[in-house]
Amino acid sequence: MKKVIALVAFVSDPYHALLFKKSYETYWKDEVDELRVQVNGQIPEVNKFIGSIYENSDVFQDSLSQGAAFDRIYPKGGDVLATFCSDNYIMRKGVLSPYIEKIKSGEFDAVGSSGLHAEPKTADVIAEKLGLVRLNPFMSFWNKKQLDTIDLTFDSVFWEVGDNYKIPELDLMIEWGGHLDIMALMSIKYLTKFPKRLIIEPTNLPYYHHVCGLSSGVIHHFIKDGKTFYGKEDKKTKVDIGYLNWHMFAYEETHKDCPLEKFNRDYYEAMVKKIEFSGYTEGEVKEAANVVREAWI
Repeated sequence: MKKVIALVAFVSDPYHALLFKKSYETYWKDEVDELRVQVNGQIPEVNKFIGSIYENSDVFQDSLSQGAAFDRIYPKGGDVLATFCSDNYIMRKGVLSPYIEKIKSGEFDAVGSSGLHAEPKTADVIAEKLGLVRLNPFMSFWNKKQLDTIDLTFDSVFWEVGDNYKIPELDLMIEWGGHLDIMALMSIKYLTKFPKRLIIEPTNLPYYHHVCGLSSGVIHHFIKDGKTFYGKEDKKTKVDIGYLNWHMFAYEETHKDCPLEKFNRDYYEAMVKKIEFSGYTEGEVKEAANVVREAWI
């Protein structure tokens, strides 16, 4: 039986999937027993490629939320469950083991960064009772045997005015409309029953870094033939160089390992267009990508 099982979900972006794999194989593969991968999105050829480079991969040829993706690959058995966002990069060896040991020893029931990911009014009333809304999926660790004792979904929950949505674990009824983001309801159910939690930073350089939102490149930001790679309308949104440099770094580091030559060309052209639309030059973003590169040893 596998003891430490990690979950990650990818959208149809081969470069971040390859970069995540590089991080996994270089720095933390020996710290987990199994990495379970879910792939979903609107570009079947990319999904198929990502599925081919990972063992234990589940490929779904349409879009899923991260929570629904985790639900698909939630494993039976195990002692420790770890979750990762696809843009959470471990950049040193030995980062995970101390947190895993804290779960195994019983010192803590869960480890992760703290989030208030819900509609604001809802977040306020939950945080008043629990101190947070969720442990973020960026990088979190859970006692798997305890987790299996609760009825859970990793997915978001939405309700309307008049639904009188109940959270019995907090003795709370919510009369207004709202939502709980991915892993929020799961966190509430678990932490009210198993409350020993260790809160860590979402980013702790140079050891690990959660970049945030890189999956939105192909979905919302990179434009090909007037629409995004997912066929969505161009919202003409400018993005920051601290977002673009990670896209550039991932592409530069991995595109030679992606055999989809036309997609490689289309993606790079779309990335450069977004760079220029956002007020930067290609050279400026390449220089910023070198700063990221220097963080990897």
